[in-house]
Amino acid sequence: MRPMKLALPSLMLLALIAPGALAARGLDEPPGLGKVVKGARGTDLSTALAAPGVPPGCSEALGVADLAGLACRGAVAAVLVRGRPLDADRDLKARVAVARDLARAADAVVAFAPLSPPPGFARARFDALASLCRALMASYDELALFPATHPLAARLSAALAEPPELRKAACRAVQQALDAAAPGGAGVEESGALLGLVTSHRCLVDEGRLSSKPKPAALVGSDEAKRVAASAGAEAAVADYVSSRALELERCAKHLDAAGRPVDVEKAAACLCGIVQRWRFPPRAAGATSDVPFQRALLALHLDERAAVATCGPVRAAP
Repeated sequence: MRPMKLALPSLMLLALIAPGALAARGLDEPPGLGKVVKGARGTDLSTALAAPGVPPGCSEALGVADLAGLACRGAVAAVLVRGRPLDADRDLKARVAVARDLARAADAVVAFAPLSPPPGFARARFDALASLCRALMASYDELALFPATHPLAARLSAALAEPPELRKAACRAVQQALDAAAPGGAGVEESGALLGLVTSHRCLVDEGRLSSKPKPAALVGSDEAKRVAASAGAEAAVADYVSSRALELERCAKHLDAAGRPVDVEKAAACLCGIVQRWRFPPRAAGATSDVPFQRALLALHLDERAAVATCGPVRAAP
């Protein structure tokens, strides 16, 4: 029997359906994330890899075509674009493009169904979704919390409202991560952190219906109700903003003991205030006096009428 000869198209077909190719089928990564990472300068990339919110081990995983690599490229791309100035329309477009690519990446992770899932696949799926949803929510927060006086305020509002709305996309990504938590063996703290994003960003609230619902007649014109509402609204705005950037505070954990209480209150306050004073709180947080929680420590904070930090500190142990 003569050996069978395969035509070139047949050989190409066999290569395409090789086990490795089949295992990778379905992970449809948006190309924009990789382009942002590839186009970054070495120093910017090193800084982004060390930023809060970027998964550990991304230095090695950044170029790998798997779930961990996709999560790393998404997190690093989000940090890179947020590190650029927001001075021109192109800067805004770059941020929105990465945010939308993060949402597409989360959808791709959910849809990814290898024929032979490797060991730990469910956990890797959860880790990827958790990282992508946090990066997407942080990207949304940056755009949503820019002051109304910003030169690009009108374009920012239009970009946030353009379908699919970034807030809804971010909330959907968080829900996708929560759906993957139990199959992935996520712990209570991991799921709780994601639920915190759901509540702090009012993901379960239909804001369209809420804005159209009339206020109770008993509260209309009530000065006391207005005062309480303004105070509660400002403190809630601070709480929402702090929740969205809580990962940045982790660098101050070295000043806490094993139980999360401050070891040296002065050093803890200096570290925490150094971070908080760089934040841009939303205008609705103006005048707030609040305690910023960090593990079992509380940082006293007061914002002025422009929502800038007026006083920061001291730090005390939570009761």
